[in-house]
Order: sequence, then structure tokens, then C-alpha cells
Amino acid sequence: MSMDLGILDMLALLAILLIGVPHGAADAQLAARGQLTKTPTALFGFMVGYIALTLGFIALWFIVPVLALPLFFAMSAYHFGRGDALAHKTLPSPIDALAHGGVIFLMPLFHGDIVTPILTYLTGFESGFTQFFAIGALAWLASCAYAAATARLSRPAALEIIALAALFIVLPPLPAFAIYFVGIHSARHFQRLFAFGLNSWRAQLPAVMIAIASIAAITIAAPLLDTADMNSGLMKAIFIGLAGLTVPHMLLIDGVDILARTEKEAQHG
Repeated sequence: MSMDLGILDMLALLAILLIGVPHGAADAQLAARGQLTKTPTALFGFMVGYIALTLGFIALWFIVPVLALPLFFAMSAYHFGRGDALAHKTLPSPIDALAHGGVIFLMPLFHGDIVTPILTYLTGFESGFTQFFAIGALAWLASCAYAAATARLSRPAALEIIALAALFIVLPPLPAFAIYFVGIHSARHFQRLFAFGLNSWRAQLPAVMIAIASIAAITIAAPLLDTADMNSGLMKAIFIGLAGLTVPHMLLIDGVDILARTEKEAQHG
């Protein structure tokens, strides 16, 4: 089975591959600056653990895709939303994160004719995950209502959520996801990285090498995942690879809160 992808879809996939995927390439440097890897042995252990988590989730996708895909979307909604809330100077609770990032659950509800075949292609599971996304959208609405009622949303934050909702309702799903993931989430992440002094050529070199390796691995995997259609294989490789990278990246950014730790180290340094 292959997908019929248009020009906008391919541009969206390329943006996700070339800009979105590399946004986590500086995680090892963040771990070092946040005092998580003080010795070469600790850095080696961090890299082994990071790769193991990535490969483990990719294996889960192939073994139990019906579980892996909902987990990927749920983790992405929390990770995106927490970053958005922090960008608006809100110390986020899970409800705040869902109010921001849960907007991605709207895609299948308003573009089911496009999203359902994509999800079926990515997982081999033909249900389209309708109930999961409907529950996610209801939870997003409830979290938005709660955040608004308790005055946890500033006007710019509320306007951003409304604009994102309109984006996911009006635009096709892949371009809409690319705009959010690349143009907002990844851009904000890069902005914070540059604030830590990771904007010089020498500081960026390790992250660039990791980004190139990630892009190369996904590109090589594409024809293996779909021997009949390189474009469809690229989409599958991007989303499965992105899902695998999301797990250790989210644990580091949201679990350890390495960005906040790095900011403190930078201030004391």
C-alpha cells in the first residue's frame, strides 16, 4: 500500500525531516551543560540510553503499532503544549500542556478522509483510531475551558490556541502539522538553545553531526519500508523515526527539565 502525496505534503515532510527532526540533536550538549554528564563515562551511558529508548520505541511501533501511535500522539501533545505554555511564561500543569498541545487531536476529526488512510498506512490498523482522537479532542476542549475559567491563559496564549485550532481545521493535516512542529515548536526550541550560547559554529558542530546522522538514517530506511513508493516510505520513516526520538527527547526536556537546569547553570557560569 502506498499513499498519494501532493506537493504540499512532500514539502511538509521535507520540512519535518530537515528542520523538525534535528531540533533535538543538541540533547547531549544540553545534558552536559545541565550537569547530567560530568564524565566521558556518563556521556557514553547517556548516549547508549538515548539510543536504546529510541530503538525500543521504534520496535514497539512495529510490534504493537496500535499502542505506539496513540502513545506518540499523546506524548507529542504534552511535549508541544508544555513548551508553548512555558513560552507564554506559564509554569505548566498537565492541564495547561493539554490546553496548548492537544490541538493536534483535531486533525483526524476534521480531515478523516485524509488522516485515516495515513494512520492505516503507518500502522496497518484500519480503525483510524477515531475513538482515541475524539477522546483527545474532548479532553483538549475541557482543558481549554478550565484554563480559561481559572484565568491561566493570557490573551496571547489564548489567541495562539485559537489560531492553531483554525490551522488544523482549515489546512490539510501534514502541512498543518509541519507548520506547528517546525514553525512554532522547533523554532522555540532553537531559540532557547541559542540563548545558552549554542549559536557558534563550534558549539553547533556536535548537534549538526547528530542531525545529519538522524536524517541519513531516516532517508536510508525510507525505501526499505516501502519498496514500491519512495515518497510513502519517507513519510513512514519520518513518523516512526520521529516517534522513537520523541521518547528520550521528551524525558530529557519535560521529565528532567533540562532546559531549566541549563539556564541555571548558564546563569551561575
